[in-house]
Amino acid sequence: MTSMHAVFHVNHPPTSVENAVWCYFTCLKYKQLVTFGANQMNVYRLAMRDPNEPGVNVFSNRAKLEQVASFKLFGNVISAGVVRRSAQPDGEQDVTDALILTFQPALAVLICYDASTNDLKPLSLYDYNECEPTVNDRPTLPEVRVDPEMRCAAFLAHGSKVVIVPLRKELHDERGSSATEHFLQIYRTLPSFDITLFELEEPVANVLDMQFLYGYFEPTLQILYQPIQTWPGRLAMRKDTVAMVTLSLNLTHQAYPIIWSQNYLPFDCFKLLTIPKPIGGSLIFGANVLIYLNQSIPAYGVMTNSLARGTTDFLLTPAFEEKIAFDTCRVCLLEPDKVAVIVKTGDIHIITLLTDEMRAVKSFNFQKAATSVLTCCIVHLGDSYLFLGSRLANSLLLYYSKQLAPLGRVRNTAVARTPQKQPANKKRRLNTVADYLEIAPDEIDHEIYGEAILQSESISQVIYSYNLEVCDSILNIGPVGKTTIGESLFISEGLAQNSTDVETELVVSSGHDKNGAVSVLQKAIKPTLITTFELPNYIDLWTTLGSDVDEKGNQRHSCLILARHDSTAILETREEINEVEQSGFIYNETTIYAGNVDKRFSIQVTPTRLVLLEHTLLKSLLLMEASDSPVVHVSVTDLFVFLLNSAGRYHIVQIKHLNDELENVELVFVKKNVEHQSGFMVTSGCLYRDVSGLFSVGQTNPTVDSSKQPASSKLTESVSELTTDQEEELLFGEKTEADLSKVFSGVSRVKTEPSEDGRKTNIFKYPLSIAVTPTYWCIVGLQNGMLQFLSLPDLKPCFTVQKFYHAKKVFSVSGNHVEIKSESHLLGEDMRTNKFPINEVLVTGMGANRCRPHLFCLLNDDLVIYEINESATVQPQGTLQISLLKYCHDTMIHQYLGERRVSKKVPALYGGLPGTQEEEEVLLSEDGYPVPKTSVSRLVQRLRPVENVSGYNGVFVCGYHPLFMLMTDKGVLRPHVMWHDGAIINYANLNNVNCPAGFLYFTQRNQLRIAVLPSNWDYDCHWPTRKINLKATVQHLSYHLQTKTYCVVASSTEPVNRMPRLVLDKLDPELLERDDHYVYPSITKFALRVMQPDSWQFEPDVSWESEEWDHITALKCVKLANEGERSALQEYVVIGCSQVYGEELPCRGWIRMFDLTEQKRTEEEIEAGGNAAKKYSLRLICEHEQKGPITAINAVEGFLVSSSGQKIFIHTFQYQKFTACAFVDATPFTLGIHTLKSFVLSNDVYKSVLLHKFDPKTKAFSLISKDTRRLESMASTFLVDNKLMGFLVTDVKCNLNLLMFQPELKESHAGQRLVKMVDFNTGCKINTFVNIKCKSLFFQTQLHDQRKMKELDNKMVSVFASLDGAIGYVLPVQEKLYRRLRMLQNTMYNVVAQSAGLNPKSYRYPVEGWRTLINCSRGIIDGDLIFQYPCLSLPERLEIADKIGIDMHYILDDLVEVHHSTCVF
Repeated sequence: MTSMHAVFHVNHPPTSVENAVWCYFTCLKYKQLVTFGANQMNVYRLAMRDPNEPGVNVFSNRAKLEQVASFKLFGNVISAGVVRRSAQPDGEQDVTDALILTFQPALAVLICYDASTNDLKPLSLYDYNECEPTVNDRPTLPEVRVDPEMRCAAFLAHGSKVVIVPLRKELHDERGSSATEHFLQIYRTLPSFDITLFELEEPVANVLDMQFLYGYFEPTLQILYQPIQTWPGRLAMRKDTVAMVTLSLNLTHQAYPIIWSQNYLPFDCFKLLTIPKPIGGSLIFGANVLIYLNQSIPAYGVMTNSLARGTTDFLLTPAFEEKIAFDTCRVCLLEPDKVAVIVKTGDIHIITLLTDEMRAVKSFNFQKAATSVLTCCIVHLGDSYLFLGSRLANSLLLYYSKQLAPLGRVRNTAVARTPQKQPANKKRRLNTVADYLEIAPDEIDHEIYGEAILQSESISQVIYSYNLEVCDSILNIGPVGKTTIGESLFISEGLAQNSTDVETELVVSSGHDKNGAVSVLQKAIKPTLITTFELPNYIDLWTTLGSDVDEKGNQRHSCLILARHDSTAILETREEINEVEQSGFIYNETTIYAGNVDKRFSIQVTPTRLVLLEHTLLKSLLLMEASDSPVVHVSVTDLFVFLLNSAGRYHIVQIKHLNDELENVELVFVKKNVEHQSGFMVTSGCLYRDVSGLFSVGQTNPTVDSSKQPASSKLTESVSELTTDQEEELLFGEKTEADLSKVFSGVSRVKTEPSEDGRKTNIFKYPLSIAVTPTYWCIVGLQNGMLQFLSLPDLKPCFTVQKFYHAKKVFSVSGNHVEIKSESHLLGEDMRTNKFPINEVLVTGMGANRCRPHLFCLLNDDLVIYEINESATVQPQGTLQISLLKYCHDTMIHQYLGERRVSKKVPALYGGLPGTQEEEEVLLSEDGYPVPKTSVSRLVQRLRPVENVSGYNGVFVCGYHPLFMLMTDKGVLRPHVMWHDGAIINYANLNNVNCPAGFLYFTQRNQLRIAVLPSNWDYDCHWPTRKINLKATVQHLSYHLQTKTYCVVASSTEPVNRMPRLVLDKLDPELLERDDHYVYPSITKFALRVMQPDSWQFEPDVSWESEEWDHITALKCVKLANEGERSALQEYVVIGCSQVYGEELPCRGWIRMFDLTEQKRTEEEIEAGGNAAKKYSLRLICEHEQKGPITAINAVEGFLVSSSGQKIFIHTFQYQKFTACAFVDATPFTLGIHTLKSFVLSNDVYKSVLLHKFDPKTKAFSLISKDTRRLESMASTFLVDNKLMGFLVTDVKCNLNLLMFQPELKESHAGQRLVKMVDFNTGCKINTFVNIKCKSLFFQTQLHDQRKMKELDNKMVSVFASLDGAIGYVLPVQEKLYRRLRMLQNTMYNVVAQSAGLNPKSYRYPVEGWRTLINCSRGIIDGDLIFQYPCLSLPERLEIADKIGIDMHYILDDLVEVHHSTCVF
């Protein structure tokens, strides 16, 4: 018996946004937008646009989103709430906001951002998963709500309990240990408790929504529920079934009495929105109604369309201004009296609450502001910004402006009141009658509600008109409906020759209605090659800028420098590339480095000389002394040059201007032959010009702040200074928690600045740029693994990182000098024999105006990236106030060695005699590390800066696995691999007439290629993506191989006022007459269209539209045998149609087959020549009627397979018609049919999967085996691993099952049942699979491993896509590899701490809707967990490898093998 094993990995994170909050999460300088999509959490800040950016108005003040952090969680976030943490009485300073996140089924985690670890720190966890729901409880989501005054939070558990989480700390007195000690005042957080809703005075069931109310002394929770359920068909018997109940929560005594209730609300109410002071109360949204409730005044409601008539007895006022339907709407508050509402059509409405003098809502004003995307969440960002998060389209950042509406829209505008007197010092009252008689009513309102009451009446009565504009967007490729694989048509010929596999791309459908789209994805960059030269014996190349500029104002490159091992060639890069024989460059020596020091001068460095040139004219020459060792590495800025020699010492050369006109310059040694003070050799170094202002040195002996005092003295001092009124406020709690915190600590939490009108506003935007004087720094890496930042020109150490090769998540000065004694047995004590040297280091500024510096470092084969950020703590005197935050990327650049590691000899890409490109060998030590050479002639620079390559900047990493690290407009560092051309030796930027904004590189086959990035692709994504908006819902998608086009079934909706009626077997629709305020239902119209991959647009004259009430339910491009005409298989387009007329009429089905061909070009078109667009024809050739709806279609052995009702048919195609030749009884509703050779796999909506086999000779169609479990399947496919075959099936609970046909097992009942081999929870709803052969290009071009190539040629990887925009794969692996990865996974469960304290093991546990007596099957590896291993620090990796008993390099080899086998796009 042989079982299958697999690896599951999501290598494209979710792109949808389902929740978002606006808070101070990572810092207190500015607010951030935190978005949640499935298990992905991203943090953005609002940054002003660069005025110098092309296409941006100089006077534009619009902001854009810039990502500052990203976290991947082992749990899908259901909802999120903001918890403001003010200054605490125990002496803690102001801290960032915390977030309370909820997960299914009933788990809440209170988290905050920890700057010391650059991760999410769990503060508290509330687990109610074990409290199982009762039989009557329906599945509900654990939505969380936070009290506006931050006293507590509440979330729903299993639909029957409300869990209350206290947030404020209570003061307790405890006696000390001795009798002489005083009472100790200790602040403790109250324990959480739950409320059983069915046990209340008014039993609560079927909770619809809940919210905390404003303006109450104690936390007050309002719950909207439906005690008795109904539906539109039963309204004549039961209506007004929704009720509301309000609970007052006593957190200390855990009491929750009912203080207010409202019954007999309309049955379609579903959402609550609480209104802050001074209006107060709450809004209840129904599908067709809007109701305002307040405890002190009668309810007021309106109907927004005529559908509400007759459905409720609740008193409603007609308000048909806009004819709005609120079902599935999303709402948020703009102001206390203005609400933004986005309905299901994407229309944005502004609702203004019109009040009277008593602040009672008397009317609503509805105004349609704009039309946007279909929204999942809406967040008000303050200062006229809205964020619309969507899971059906791109998420948008909107800017809104308001202006006074015309006079006819202003209703009873009142004059604002002013208080009669506002004493500077409020006197103490004695609660006597005289005190209340002498107080004016306006003064009372002013004391209770504050300054907002002074303008409340005038503001609430003035109507504003709103204008919205799009500022920024976040790309979303979900929810993925269908997936297919097509051939890449625009792949360059030079790249296509490198592999025998066909270059493919992944095409997915997403969106709905007007947001419908098709997205094309490629995992790797496939550059467009302009030309290729065969240049042997060249080892490096550079380009220098000239005086010419392009149409965008960017300088063009004028020279190309090519280095041999003993000489240098200079080429001129203009319209033609010609060799320059005479110039100021050095020809008779090899070049170590060449480039620009600024936009005017260029530099060339050889082992013994250094020249400065103005384009090609020599300006200065500097010679090395004969005793100096040759230069092996160079780094330059606009003022300084760093020269590293082979002896491990370095020189600093300064470029000095001799006059103010900058005409005469010279090269001068500032520091020469510098040896590091520690005595260790310098292995790498670079220079950095800082314009961000982050590189600032700490001040001397900062004064002691009052916030740093001990907690006891600070508390005593603050309490002793309390006034009488402050004591009253502490006793009676009239002030909020934020005000109380100021009483205790006197620390203001939010930085504010006065605005024009005198009020204080929060500073929440990240500034575009600040006038900063550039500073210069030298970063050196030592032989012992130390990294040091030195100031220039004095070379003063300002920041030192001990043991940088540990590659920890965060490096700061405070923890640098702490020795890790427990790691001595893993790392060794003698640092002079360090096995992890710093091979190369590069610091470059990225982002807007280069204000986000990043540090790139190569540690053997590890690419380590750090973002240099401002330090969260105050650093010592003379130290840079920075910290290094590690950027974790999922790209594997490690060199796969496999069995060659045993022979201790591995191929070296950069080794041996310089100038040779032959594959040479490097010896390995006993521990598996490369043995360093005794003499080094040059250090090849693998980290190359990317400047203006298709408008992107970043870093290119040369080597066996080359990749671009591109900084995008969102502030995200995107890794994009470029492995189609094999190993890349060198890289350089190139911008000239023939190659605008391009690049050139050397391959391992001595080829110099000039290329550009393909246009029309978006590289600001995890993969290069091209999204095409079709403004229609893509229902089905299939690739037509013969014409290399895509067949698409698109649908659109439109209102319909007719009802289908069948009279004498003929359709006679009945016309429905309704009033103008009636919301008509919509009907879906389908059409079969053809899309070309050239333009990715529909062919205008190639389509077939279905009839009214005719639905296209299946599409497949199949190869069928036409027995009457042709013997070979012919490709056709087959669709399955279902005529749906309603519940009263029977449903019919049709199978329609089309012939898609390319039209021949006419003689005139041939004579005209050129790239004329191809034309296609779509011809209907066959129709076949079925008695039931057609739900799935495929082909097997040249026969058509279709499912209709409870049967699966086999059809033969002969003489232009279909004939059923076999059938089998199947499950009630077949969702999909998949075929492989003669096997047919079908999955049902409720009955899991069935396996059939068809014999084309005897036309026998029989059932082989099936899965007998109850499983609401969503997708299924085959999983092939050489001679093994399994069956994958996913369900609605995000479970993934791997089944096998193994009749020899007892539990298979002699093969009648499929045996479950894998139980796994994916965390995402997988809706589609596509299979493709594993990639063997890497093993073919670099290792020539025939055994591995043969193994991969017979193995298929199953690529899936989910409803949240995630893409991943399931890869079958051998048992030996599985066992090693299994040990790694089990060890990481216990060693690696996860974000937010979530448990990855429980996250992957399958979710069942009922109790089972079968244990879960373990046969799959969690790739999301094990691929965290390369991102761990070195001590953690060695510790895990030591516990497993496997060398760390073998673990990395296994991960590289899995990674490169799945690089199929």
